[in-house]
Amino acid sequence: MKNQLSICILIYKSIEYIDRCIESLLCQTDLNFEIVLVDNASPDNSVNRAIDMLESNGFNNWKVVKIANNTGCGQGRTKGYLGASGAYIKHLDSDDTLPPYFVEQINNIIMHRSPDIITYGHNIVDVNDKLIRSIAPYKSTIFAKYSLNMFWRYTFKRELAVKAQIDTSGMHYAEDRVFSIRLIPYINNVEIVHMQMYNYCKNPSSATSCKDQQVYEESTCQVFNEYKLLYDQVNNNYEKQCLLYSITYFYLQMLSRNCRGDSQQQDKYFKLYKDKYLQSLGLNKYKAFRIIPKGCLSFESLVIQISYLLLKFKLYFIFKFIYCYLYH
Repeated sequence: MKNQLSICILIYKSIEYIDRCIESLLCQTDLNFEIVLVDNASPDNSVNRAIDMLESNGFNNWKVVKIANNTGCGQGRTKGYLGASGAYIKHLDSDDTLPPYFVEQINNIIMHRSPDIITYGHNIVDVNDKLIRSIAPYKSTIFAKYSLNMFWRYTFKRELAVKAQIDTSGMHYAEDRVFSIRLIPYINNVEIVHMQMYNYCKNPSSATSCKDQQVYEESTCQVFNEYKLLYDQVNNNYEKQCLLYSITYFYLQMLSRNCRGDSQQQDKYFKLYKDKYLQSLGLNKYKAFRIIPKGCLSFESLVIQISYLLLKFKLYFIFKFIYCYLYH
């Protein structure tokens, strides 16, 4: 049977983690998939190491997409999905892993239902694969559609991204969220798998951990701009509330990441991100009292709701304690 799934691995200085990543693919219970090694101008031996592992284990369905100059993760993501052969794309970071049943589950869904998006739960682990936290799958398909953000939460139909002409080249940070936001208008049906289908490694040496603050800030503002374009297009009230929740979640994340600096820095980012958040909603005040869409209550959404209300009533200190120190 022709493979329907391509797994694109973005590789840059990954020699320390590439073995466990490739090993998780070689251990799949269904080997009917393509591996796309995206060489993002990596200066180390990561790509050759991955090739050696694949060849020595007799896995022949792979290709290399080589990028001459590294302009950020966005270019690698774009070249990866465009260079893949499968009808569906899974982006996999080189320090992350997939459980052995991932491909079997995805291929089964593709064969029987062919949805636009397949979404699922994931685990957050440390560099030693110790579980930090489990993130449950979304509760509804509409909520899932408008909550697309990080690549580890979903697998997508390649033709949708091609139709949308999604290109995030030049982006160093937040390329996955921009990619997801641009994909949303083209999604008609979503499949939710009620399983943990991805292991995201909380790696202190990853690109987002070692960030250029100015570039990171510019990327964040771009995300808010993308959200505004999408928010203006949505007319259905429930869909708009789902999107409001997603935008608010992003807003809270960006604030929390700048809450540990000095007071001057904190004030700067509280103002910047609040202004960008409100602009994305076309408002000059906070949108609503309740932001959790009906039927989507969970521990995660409850923490976000409480944190949002604390900000709304200017209880910044409590917000920092609850959201930053308890949740993150």
